[in-house]
Amino acid sequence: MIKPYEKKAFRVNLITDFYTDVLGIDLQEVAKFVDIDKNQANERLSRDVLEYKKQLGIYDEKVNQLLVKYCGTLDRVLDYAYFSMAEREKFMEQYREQNEKVAINYLQRSSDRLFDDMDYNLAPYQGLGMETVYEITRWLIHNLE
Repeated sequence: MIKPYEKKAFRVNLITDFYTDVLGIDLQEVAKFVDIDKNQANERLSRDVLEYKKQLGIYDEKVNQLLVKYCGTLDRVLDYAYFSMAEREKFMEQYREQNEKVAINYLQRSSDRLFDDMDYNLAPYQGLGMETVYEITRWLIHNLE
């Protein structure tokens, strides 16, 4: 099954569409899962926290849970580009021919654009600053149980 991974392509949302389209579960049955414990949701970490974990080699489950809580204290998790605009254009050009085939042959699109809702205006991630390292570390120390 080939389907674009973009919000406007979902009938309901990614998870519900997966249950109904891929697993073949009836939509009414899926609705029963909606109120399952939302505390078990996969929380999104900020780019700084991901970099913090990577640089320090953090794999401890307790610390990971604390970092999820830390991200919950942030106003919002910002999106960053992993490539500069020039790097993105170079990458997309490298796969232009294959993307065009997928877009036209499988997604019935008239162009080589696989994703209509990509944000090309994202600022590139500038790296983890020391002040942010101190802030995250102070928060972890104050919240250790």
